[in-house]
Amino acid sequence: MEQLVPYEEGMEETKNKLLWTTLELESVKREAGEESKKYHEHIKRLLGVLKMAYLERDEATHLSTLASMIMRTLYPRQMETRA
Repeated sequence: MEQLVPYEEGMEETKNKLLWTTLELESVKREAGEESKKYHEHIKRLLGVLKMAYLERDEATHLSTLASMIMRTLYPRQMETRA
């Protein structure tokens, strides 16, 4: 009977370690999920900024083209000498 007591204490200690390890793992998984969510939100914001930059670039290109056309229409001789 004496040999069962240390074995039972060892089992109880092992169960407690397993429980704490499981709780720690769940905590780490939750934190990783939160970090992943933050990362994805950051990526979405960056993509939005990039999209806005592309739109502004395209608008600037369009306005530059329109300005050139207007200048050629208003000042055809001056524009020919520059070319």
